[in-house]
Amino acid sequence: MAFWRAVTAVGSCLVMVPVAATIAGQLAVIKAWRDLGLWVASLATAIGVTAASKIAYIGWGLGNRQLEFTGISGHAMLASTVLPVVGHLMIPGPALAGGTAAAPGRLAVVAGFCAAICIGLSRIILGYHSPADVITGCLLGGGTAWIFMIRSRRPPARSSPAPMLVLLVLAPMIVWAVPEVPTDRWVESIALFLAGRPLPGPLSFDAEKGR
Repeated sequence: MAFWRAVTAVGSCLVMVPVAATIAGQLAVIKAWRDLGLWVASLATAIGVTAASKIAYIGWGLGNRQLEFTGISGHAMLASTVLPVVGHLMIPGPALAGGTAAAPGRLAVVAGFCAAICIGLSRIILGYHSPADVITGCLLGGGTAWIFMIRSRRPPARSSPAPMLVLLVLAPMIVWAVPEVPTDRWVESIALFLAGRPLPGPLSFDAEKGR
């Protein structure tokens, strides 16, 4: 299980949010303002939808018992949004264009999607999420990344992949050094406040997941 814990750590907000911020920084440096706005808006929308699904489940029990859907997996969503775009930025040439020159870029994007799927799988293996939670997270994140890559005005400059690579390589150290961010507890508090309830209901995230 140590391997899967390391994999899941890479998908945590402690790693993915700084990498996403680095992407935004690169776009700002090259003054790709339209792409920067698209990236921030797309990522914020995906995060909002993910949080809303968890709030709806915790606060009002809006889920699916048959599929064990308790809300979109944040790890799967973030990884599927960020990692393909990392690949898109790191390899020279338009990754989604035609021709042999685009092959390395496409391979890097596919590698990003595969890494995100592995992170989603780790959430299932470690018992944090159901397959339904992870699949919806991968679909939402993958769709967000794809929209960003095809709607960008032009291929962003790929001159400095080093910051993102450093963050990904140091991911285990970052997670080990920084206290865990209690995002689940924050979402639960917001859900209970909005629902006007002191405790989660019978379909709560805690009751189903033992967390």
